[in-house]
Amino acid sequence: MTTACECSSIVYFTVNVLHIELYTDKKDPDLEAQVETVLTEYGIYYNKSEVWIESERLYEVLYEMEVWVMKAT
Repeated sequence: MTTACECSSIVYFTVNVLHIELYTDKKDPDLEAQVETVLTEYGIYYNKSEVWIESERLYEVLYEMEVWVMKAT
């Protein structure tokens, strides 16, 4: 999803929603911690959710964040 932010009919930046999806066949806290460490080291704020997908027999851990992209003036 992308949202444009404008003023006076000029787009100054867009906001993109970025998903990082981690799939594992069993819960893997160490791997999740590695992903979270990288995101934190780069100052990336995220929301985390997880779900067991019965039909695939996989865990999905979803990291969702917004990425703001400034437009050149």
